[in-house]
Amino acid sequence: MDETNKPAEDVFNVLNALIGIGLALSPKLFGFVDELALWHACVLGVGVALVATSALVMFVAWEEWLNAALGIWGIVAPWTLQFTHDSVATRVHVVAGAAVLVIAGVELLLHQHYRHRRVTEQQTYRRARIR
Repeated sequence: MDETNKPAEDVFNVLNALIGIGLALSPKLFGFVDELALWHACVLGVGVALVATSALVMFVAWEEWLNAALGIWGIVAPWTLQFTHDSVATRVHVVAGAAVLVIAGVELLLHQHYRHRRVTEQQTYRRARIR
């Protein structure tokens, strides 16, 4: 995104950072039964928060792609790591993963839109200068 959209970009990154922190704290808040689910939520939550926080410093598309991948992993982890018997942990992982994925996707779409708009404005400016 360009500098004129920095506040909107920051809102998305702050939301993802808060989701990551919430995911990291969720085992204590919701009382996960499965120890693997507990550790996974902490590690995944810290990872999401770190990526989102680094994106606050400077936007690069790979950070949002990484957050999208972490969101997908959060959704499929309960089945992949086989802790679906802990229904609370499963729900928390799926909801947090989906939220991170949606936010990263929206931010990537907005970045693409603004990049396209900037190219169109540059082309219009060049045409006007030629005439």
